[in-house]
Amino acid sequence: MSSTPAIKTESLRKEFGPSIFDAAGEVERSAVARLVFGPDKESQDRLLFLESVTHPRISERLETQLSKLKKNGCRAVILDAAVMFKAGWDRFCTRIVYLRVPHEVRVARAQSRGWTAAELDARENRQTPLAEKERKATDFLDNASSLETLRSQVRALWKLWGLQIP
Repeated sequence: MSSTPAIKTESLRKEFGPSIFDAAGEVERSAVARLVFGPDKESQDRLLFLESVTHPRISERLETQLSKLKKNGCRAVILDAAVMFKAGWDRFCTRIVYLRVPHEVRVARAQSRGWTAAELDARENRQTPLAEKERKATDFLDNASSLETLRSQVRALWKLWGLQIP
C-alpha cells in the first residue's frame, strides 16, 4: 500500500494508529493485514474502511492509466487483482482469466511469503469466493505446475486472442 501514493495515509493513521507505519513513515502491509483479516467484527469493519479508502482511489488511477495506454495504441493490459470483482474492477476488462491452483499449492506459495495457511484462508475468505471467480471467467489457466507450463499456456492464450507475444 505504501507504494500507492493515491492512498491517503492520514486517513489510515487516523483509523489504525501509528503502529501500521515503519520508521520511514511507510505503511507496513503486514501490520494492516493483522488488523483487517481477523475473524471478529472489528476486523471486518476495519477491512471495509480500508476498502472504502483504497478502492475508489485505485479505480481512479486505473481509469487514468488505461485511458493513456489506449490513446497510445496499447492493445492489451493485464490487471492482476485478487479483489477484482469485489472492487468492481472487472468493468475495465473484456476478458477475465482464472488461474486454477489447488489449495495446497496456494498454501505452499503463501508460506514461501511468510504467511500461514490460516492467514491465506482469512484473506481468501474476505474476497469473492473462488467458485464465483471461476464462474465469471472467460478463460482459464492451470497454475499448479511449472512456470514454463504456465508461460506456454499464456502464449497460447495470447495467440488465441490475436495478440503479439512479447
